[in-house]
Amino acid sequence: MTLPNGTYGFPDPSIFLSFDNGRYTGVYVTPEGEQQVFVEGHYSVEGDQITMTDESGPRACLETPTATYQWTFDGTQLSMHPVEDPCDERLSVLNGAVLTHRS
Repeated sequence: MTLPNGTYGFPDPSIFLSFDNGRYTGVYVTPEGEQQVFVEGHYSVEGDQITMTDESGPRACLETPTATYQWTFDGTQLSMHPVEDPCDERLSVLNGAVLTHRS
């Protein structure tokens, strides 16, 4: 199982997460249209689990950077459910998240 590279949007259209060959970037689009990176890191996929490690950004979980989520992708939507995530802020965003593939 391979997580497709691309950009995935949250239900809030101003927030998206991009995955690209082992790197991820979370971006917020301001009301003025400016893109602001809020987290960057690396990830690896093994079967239906993705392990993400935050490296930088104002919302990065630097004290507890690594989390593992179970994921599914139906060709359009990426769903994520925590296996282990010690960071409450990241958990509040990704727990049960359903992201729509944009590109």
